[in-house]
Amino acid sequence: MNSKNCSRAAAEPAAKAPAAGRPVARGVAALCLPLLLAAALAACGPAAGTPEAAARDFLDAHYLLADLQASSLLTTGLAASKVGEEIRLTEGFERGTDTRMPRINYRLDRQFAGSAGAVAGDAPRVGAGDSASDAQVVMMVYRLTVSPVGAEPFDKDVLLRLVKSEGKWLVSNYAESDVSDQ
Repeated sequence: MNSKNCSRAAAEPAAKAPAAGRPVARGVAALCLPLLLAAALAACGPAAGTPEAAARDFLDAHYLLADLQASSLLTTGLAASKVGEEIRLTEGFERGTDTRMPRINYRLDRQFAGSAGAVAGDAPRVGAGDSASDAQVVMMVYRLTVSPVGAEPFDKDVLLRLVKSEGKWLVSNYAESDVSDQ
């Protein structure tokens, strides 16, 4: 539904509704507002099909939602092995409905781009299963601020290595490191 249809749909019932409350118009407007807000928020993020979008999708699934199955779909090579091991290690454990997840915020700190094996100096080579002949590689460092419930917040750096494989950006490796207080 585009905004033109939304505006027209809200105006037509209002003319037919009793002047007292216009409940139909309010109902249609209430449906249109969330759609418009969602479209506006989607427009604020990185464009789909970019390494930035793939990195954010992975960070959201893996860290914010703690959804290992979803994050595994966004990986290849060593990253897929790491997520697979995390899934294996957490089999049989269910997160309770009363479990309070930490609040996590992240921002892009640094980014390096190049071809396979030529990223940021001595970057690791393209992993097994990736096509080295046409792969494009991007490395990004994100700063995560983790705010556990009832504890002091702390920062972590997450290094993501993304490769473009068959027209799609995937995380091929990731590593976490503690941020030292400087």
